[in-house]
Amino acid sequence: MRTIEDYEIAPLVGMFNVDNATNNDTALTEIASHLRMAGHESFDPIEGRLRCFGHILNFAAKAIFWGKEFEAFDLNHREAHRELGILSEWQRNGPLKKLHDVVTYILKTPQHHGAFESVVVG
Repeated sequence: MRTIEDYEIAPLVGMFNVDNATNNDTALTEIASHLRMAGHESFDPIEGRLRCFGHILNFAAKAIFWGKEFEAFDLNHREAHRELGILSEWQRNGPLKKLHDVVTYILKTPQHHGAFESVVVG
């Protein structure tokens, strides 16, 4: 809030790009409350939260490789070590590496991002 106030941008606040942690819901609700008290009603903490695509992609990749219970991967150290070797190979040469390369390429320049957006959005 101090930064928003220092730069006098309260009327401009509309969106926040944050990771998927639930404490960000709390933070944005607090920001909305402070903005309302300052007379700025336009920020909606639910509509104004953009979830980080990188985190979503990470969760999706874990679910693909390890199934619904990917946290169970940590339970068996020896098994985990072997699986990390497999994952490392996938990261070097497999679909995860290819996906990473595609995302990196898209985000590398505004032109690449714009071209991707024009195809996706239409």
